[in-house]
Amino acid sequence: MKIFLSLISALMFFGCTTKGLEPRNVDSYYQSAGTEKYFLSEIPDWINLSETANCKRKKPIRFFNLNQIMNSFDIDFKKALQIQATYNQDYLILNSKLNGAPIPLADEQNLFYKASDKVNSNILFFEPPKFNKINLVWIDSIINNLEEEKKLKAFLNSKVFDQAMPVLVSMCMTKSEIEESFKNVHYNIISAELLTLYSPEGVMNTQFKFYLDLLFTKDHILNLYTKDKVSAEKIFNGKLKLFNY
Repeated sequence: MKIFLSLISALMFFGCTTKGLEPRNVDSYYQSAGTEKYFLSEIPDWINLSETANCKRKKPIRFFNLNQIMNSFDIDFKKALQIQATYNQDYLILNSKLNGAPIPLADEQNLFYKASDKVNSNILFFEPPKFNKINLVWIDSIINNLEEEKKLKAFLNSKVFDQAMPVLVSMCMTKSEIEESFKNVHYNIISAELLTLYSPEGVMNTQFKFYLDLLFTKDHILNLYTKDKVSAEKIFNGKLKLFNY
């Protein structure tokens, strides 16, 4: 009987994956199985630290095995990364509602397929601005530092941004945390949900990175303002000019 039930579950799962990321009936999520292989092991809280950015993540991020997702659903790296980010955005909302209690596996599966459906419908976590010139600003230095936060906000109001669109970037803060820090002001955001250990070819690395060349188009001119150029070169992948602020 157990073998029969396992076979039925496997057939249901592979029946979904062979059709790609098509919208599906919400009621069928709870009958799905096997999404665990798309997640990397959860990072323990004590090691949820970025030495490169000199900050610690306060919110739990579920990082994906992007190679598995690309192969299973026959999608590219950009789409797989958007699924990870979208999933985490919804995951953090549910995590907050549960006051940090563990999220049931059925709910995690539900979130995963909802995220894939959103991305397949072109509802994306991050969309590049239409402006040609982009000024990216690495903001992790403001975490727990009110003086640095004041300096950063003054810099964002400077003439540097008269001819360029600002995009805030953080390795440790989530999108909602950044929005909370910059209330009443709309900025495009590249946050921790978009970090990955995987290269666009599906190879796992030892360093988390932002693949800016895939988040933006070839027509974008990218400038990155940071307080640490050396660290920036390690984690930002793409053609960009580095400046200190």
